[in-house]
Amino acid sequence: MAPILLLLSLAAICTTVTPAKVCGRPRVSDGVNVSSLKRVFEIGEDVTLSCERGYVPSTATPPRITCTATGEWTPANLACSPKMCQIPRPLQPFAKGRIEAPFKSLLNFSCDDGYVMVGANESRCLHDGTWSHPPPLCK
Repeated sequence: MAPILLLLSLAAICTTVTPAKVCGRPRVSDGVNVSSLKRVFEIGEDVTLSCERGYVPSTATPPRITCTATGEWTPANLACSPKMCQIPRPLQPFAKGRIEAPFKSLLNFSCDDGYVMVGANESRCLHDGTWSHPPPLCK
């Protein structure tokens, strides 16, 4: 009889253990900073969302989301838009009607045959809304 009791007691232990619900890393839109987020969060944990460097938040106050008992996150009402760089005025006729370019955009410069470029041949829109290099001169 001893083996039967042993099996019954193991079955009771196995049925009383239930896994706790947790939340994985929240799904967020492009530009939302996830570098400081853990992979797993406990129920009731709050996270304050922010935008990555080079992006502008859609809300003035950083939103907080919470891991709920169902293992889901409360809605995150945050959108992050890239900062914009003003296209230099002399280049705007070549920009097909655009006067701004988003963060990380790259301008490539070239000179007509017979001219020498003085300055950088490219410029990138930086996180602060400025260009990495001024437009070059063609001499």
